[in-house]
Amino acid sequence: MSRYRFRHNSLGAIASELGIIPTALHRAMADVLMTWQVWQRFIAHMRQEGPVTLAHVIYPYSRRSVAELTAMITALQEAIPTGKPLQLRYQPEKAPATVRVVQPLEVYYERGHGYIRAFCHLRQEERHFRFDRIAELRPLHED
Repeated sequence: MSRYRFRHNSLGAIASELGIIPTALHRAMADVLMTWQVWQRFIAHMRQEGPVTLAHVIYPYSRRSVAELTAMITALQEAIPTGKPLQLRYQPEKAPATVRVVQPLEVYYERGHGYIRAFCHLRQEERHFRFDRIAELRPLHED
């Protein structure tokens, strides 16, 4: 979770910083229960900002509403197996936004960010688009 900066990354240290008192350390069931309590604390914190979906957990940097995030994920889920193109407006960190037609190949998660690997028709090659930098994504309707 990007919102937390723990001094140590052990389960016991994280639980302690979240105010969860461990019952036993390094026992399988105790660790499972403590992990569940940590997870519940994370979700409770996320809910303070609004409804939480699995997509918000997977893409914690996204500031999109539930409806927007769901629409984007749905468009990707439908486009990847069919090869149907999508139009996206992409906003790189230090460059002007571009509108691109892409054929998504894969969605993956790396180093705290979600990415789309896609064939980009503008550049005529495979490119990777960081999910939180996609300003808009929609199916390209073939007329």
